[in-house]
Amino acid sequence: MMSEPTTTYYLADAEGFLAITLELSEQQAAGRTDLLTTAPPDRPAPSGPRWQLLTDAEIAAMRWGAIRARRDKLLSTSDFTQLPDSPQDRHAWAVYRQALRDITNQSDPANIVWPVVPG
Repeated sequence: MMSEPTTTYYLADAEGFLAITLELSEQQAAGRTDLLTTAPPDRPAPSGPRWQLLTDAEIAAMRWGAIRARRDKLLSTSDFTQLPDSPQDRHAWAVYRQALRDITNQSDPANIVWPVVPG
């Protein structure tokens, strides 16, 4: 029996890190093209299982993890704005930082609207 030709796909998380590589037929990849790309990543494939198809819930969890990591970094780099002697507009920065904390209240991790850094 002849097997259907396959294409190698790559899945990257929200921060652009390679999550998995897959060899899928056109039928298997159907409906997932928003998540998969045939462009090879600029870093090597991860070690561990090579043929693993992630569920939508697993993909969402990966995206939320990357979003939380970015949010935490943005919060830590803006901690200085809340010091009493900071020359920054403390109120504007406090609003921005609260919006960062609330980022996980958004419903779709693939379409996050990030708050604008105070000018």
